[in-house]
Amino acid sequence: KQPKAKKGRVADRTGCRPWPVARPMLEHLRTDVIPDLERDLGRPPRVLELGSGVGLLGIGLALATGAEVTLTDPGLPTRFSKGADSISTLEFLRRNVALNDAPTARAEKLLWGDADDLDAFSDKPPFDLVVASEVLYEPSQYAALAETLAFFATDAIIGYKVRHGREQTFFDRCADEHGFRVSSEPLAGEKLSKDAVLATLRRPQ
Repeated sequence: KQPKAKKGRVADRTGCRPWPVARPMLEHLRTDVIPDLERDLGRPPRVLELGSGVGLLGIGLALATGAEVTLTDPGLPTRFSKGADSISTLEFLRRNVALNDAPTARAEKLLWGDADDLDAFSDKPPFDLVVASEVLYEPSQYAALAETLAFFATDAIIGYKVRHGREQTFFDRCADEHGFRVSSEPLAGEKLSKDAVLATLRRPQ
């Protein structure tokens, strides 16, 4: 969640820790998706991650596969303890990229649905794949997330743990409003139950 404050939006620390889906999703992408995509393209794929948080998925993907990964975060201010200096969540993400020495990864500002942020990507090469992990916990963000996904993606993979039962409404929106075809399969891994899902979205070109 990103609650409102008197002087604008601030971030709580929801995204500032690894979530359980990231590790098994990284393994799936590393072994089953990126190698095939690289073979088909004849080059390392360009991957966009939405809602990167601490960057475990995106950084891990860059280090494990050599894919060119752009991690994104809205860049909201947060504090890690009472009385600590404020830090932007984007700066926190960029420090993690640098700390892990991931030369094919970079972090950019992206607030879902924000016209200026989306426009900043317009002159960049298109992405071959969009990925996201644990971004469906807040249904109020579904419209902006679907709009952002449609701006970038013809192919996307989203991993999530079923938390409130409304996750399917996001995929219904992607299908009805943006023409995506959606297929799902269970996602298994450490600390995951049968309620974890891997969704693949494709939009006919």
